[in-house]
Amino acid sequence: MNRVGQGVATPAHFRSELAWPIGLGIAITVICCAVLWISTEFASGQPKTDRPTIFFLVLMASATACYYAAIAVSLKVSDTRGLRRVVWAFAVLSRLALLPSNPIHEVDLHRYVWDGAAVNAGVSPYRYPPGVVVEAALRGDTPALEPMLKRLVEAQQRSKSLWSSLQRVHYEWLPSPYPPVSQAVFALADATTPDASSPHVRITILKAWIVAFDLATLWTVFALLRHCGMHSGWAVVYAWCPLALKEFANSGHLDSIAVLLTCLALLLLVRSGSGDRLRTTPLRGTLPAALVLALGVGAKLYPLVLLPLFAAYWLRRGGWKTASAGLLAGSLLSAAVLLPMFTSGGQDAAQGETIVLTPPPAAGPVSIPTPVTSVSEGAVAETADSAAGLRAFLQSWEMNDLLFMLVLENLRPHDHQPPQERPWFAVVPDALATAATEAFRQVLSLGRGESLGEGRLTEKRLSFLLARIVTGFATLVLACVFAWRGSRPGDPPVLTLQAAALTIAWFWLLCPTQNPWYWCWAVPLLPFVRLRAWHIFSGLVLVYYLRFWLLAHFGGSTVLGTDYLGANFFYFIVVPIEHGLVLLALLVELFWQADRCFEKSRPAG
Repeated sequence: MNRVGQGVATPAHFRSELAWPIGLGIAITVICCAVLWISTEFASGQPKTDRPTIFFLVLMASATACYYAAIAVSLKVSDTRGLRRVVWAFAVLSRLALLPSNPIHEVDLHRYVWDGAAVNAGVSPYRYPPGVVVEAALRGDTPALEPMLKRLVEAQQRSKSLWSSLQRVHYEWLPSPYPPVSQAVFALADATTPDASSPHVRITILKAWIVAFDLATLWTVFALLRHCGMHSGWAVVYAWCPLALKEFANSGHLDSIAVLLTCLALLLLVRSGSGDRLRTTPLRGTLPAALVLALGVGAKLYPLVLLPLFAAYWLRRGGWKTASAGLLAGSLLSAAVLLPMFTSGGQDAAQGETIVLTPPPAAGPVSIPTPVTSVSEGAVAETADSAAGLRAFLQSWEMNDLLFMLVLENLRPHDHQPPQERPWFAVVPDALATAATEAFRQVLSLGRGESLGEGRLTEKRLSFLLARIVTGFATLVLACVFAWRGSRPGDPPVLTLQAAALTIAWFWLLCPTQNPWYWCWAVPLLPFVRLRAWHIFSGLVLVYYLRFWLLAHFGGSTVLGTDYLGANFFYFIVVPIEHGLVLLALLVELFWQADRCFEKSRPAG
């Protein structure tokens, strides 16, 4: 694919060509300023019913419309340095506009703040749940505490803003689920934050670090486009994406760290495939990409899904020796990076008087229970489990999903449930669903008559695990298919990047947890997909925030004449519409372009 617009043009011509991209960039930035203005209404303590969630969604919908228009017009102008400067300028300005804003419907940042402080105090964030530290601090008997816990109590005392964040950590009964590379970034943010900083300043500094990785990803996107010979206007797909702006510059999600490392690993991969480098120097050809991908896994686990693509690429272009070198290097570093998540507990963590929090009911508020002075042996062991946070996420989290929910709800019996809790799409008879889960129980050698008490697989967890296996197998099959089709020797690098994008997109679609910021994993690679319907998700996934409005206004009443209360109306009505529209668009587009999905070239612009 040839780059376009390399001819010489006058400055007046440049200004005329770039008028529309500049105008749309200004519009998106102004909307970001409006989001900054209304974000004060989402500050902690504001009544949930008074928060202008609908107005926020209108602003994001307007920004998304400008965004899609900006992609279209940017691809029609000459690919010049002027265009690239415009893309960069408004990418930076829009992020700066959102950086000081209050996070909208988001609290994860408080966990990041506390994790960074714990690391800098010399204590693993996987050792003690934040709630344990809160209880220990409130009791006031610091000298009698176990040494590591004492360090954490003293750490929060150095800053009022730390204490504020510690008290607001979500799921405070669990240790941190975030991998070590992200923890290192949290620690850097804490180290660069003065102790006298207000809670808002502390959060803003942390978000600045997140945005730095976000902007570095944009640089990587430009490099990937240049390597593939594609128009620089495609960078707008990531640079001005309202979803990425909201989730990184406003919400400050750590995913920007892994997104950068994943894109950088892909850049190193496709660059290594040129020439005969992979065969002549297998270690030097694979080591950089393998190490960066491993660091990406150490920031967020999702880059693991690209391992089949990397392995197939090395195997088919460099042979077994090359593939073995890359896989060995990547596996060893991944294991080394992730090791602290599984070794930070221990018996010494349970010595002395330990305080354990009991999780509140799923539908209830997150609260700090009354301090306790003794716990059972099993509860102490749970406190010392450094991987408890990660395991809880993998075994029970479900949000904003459709395909996984369809599988899960058809593996559960529903006849005993009231109408407001019964999904309309659960069509498998109860007898068949029960038979499937019981057969699965037998496979796991649990036995039909075995107790389902604490520590056992309850019926709900059993069906969740079975649904995980079904969707996980589908993900693995798709990852292998895309890996094989995206690693053919002699094919252009755009097909490898297309395979990576499809692998991540389908991984997201089949996950039980489809938070909107997780779609940011795929956004930098969307310029390389052929089906344009994938881009719809970047705007439509923001419907997720309608959930907060429904919970606030219809938490105890049905919605639009249905049997569903606010929460279930979102899960059983809104989510199927959200995902169904995109899946339908994909099917329609695939029907017309099936024979061109993996062509070796793309049309310019």
